[in-house]
Parts: sequence; structure tokens; C-alpha cells
Amino acid sequence: MKKLLLNLYLLLLVTFTFGQQIMSSAGGSGGNAEVNINWTLGETAIQTFSNPTNLLTQGFHQTRLIVTAIGDLNLQNIHVSAYPNPATALLNIKIETGKSCLYTYTIENLAGKCVALNNSFAGNGTINLENFAPGVYILNIIPDDKSWVKTFKIVKQ
Repeated sequence: MKKLLLNLYLLLLVTFTFGQQIMSSAGGSGGNAEVNINWTLGETAIQTFSNPTNLLTQGFHQTRLIVTAIGDLNLQNIHVSAYPNPATALLNIKIETGKSCLYTYTIENLAGKCVALNNSFAGNGTINLENFAPGVYILNIIPDDKSWVKTFKIVKQ
């Protein structure tokens, strides 16, 4: 009985002692009074946030991730479509919002690299995909006021 309790105690001790450590090949931390950043290499990515100029990929080592729900675009009378999908050469974009503005679209590969960017897209038109390698891409459409983002998974054949 003593041996069983000792083994259980050692198992719990090891679990709580090593449970929050990160095993990585490299990393570091830095910060100031407003921001603190910790990073490591070799983590499995679980979430990626991006815009035309920045990319943030978060891994398991992030201890606090707050996800905020965004209202459905259909409830705001915004309708965005991208077709045909899968596409071979041209991708049609149709945006119905009831107001006229310019949009930004980005196309990213699955590694998160921006492979196409247009900051002055009129909203209805086509995107030429002829020079893209066959595969899966992420299309983000954002209006000038940045009040919403519509994301599509696009398959290029």
C-alpha cells in the first residue's frame, strides 16, 4: 500500500511539475510596459490572424486566447459571394451592401503567405487566378471602414 501511494505521489508530482513547460529548439521573450511577447520555434500552430500588413500565428504555448463572436453578415444585409469554386482561371466576386465603397482583398496560401493583394477593389468583378498553382487558398474581403471581413476557402484547379 505504501508503495502504491508513493508511486501515485511521484506521478502527480511529475505531472504538475512538468505540465506547463514548452519543449522547443529556440525561443525568447521581450516587452515593455504595455506589451509582453513570448515566442518559440517548432510549435504547432492553432490559430492565425492576418491583415494585409501583419501576420500573427498562435501556438499551444499561448495561455490566454479570447475569441469574440462576430455578427453574421446576412443579418447586416451584406451578401458576398465568390464563384465558381473550384475555379480554373477567373473567380467572380459579387458584393451587395446597399452602399458604394472600395474593398481590399487578400489571397493567402495555406502557409499564411499573401500571394495577392488589391487595396482598391470596386466590389463586383473578377480575380485572375491563371498564374496560381493548383491548390487551396484563403480569400479575405474587407471594406474600407473595416467593419467586417468575409473569408472564403478557394480551390484553384
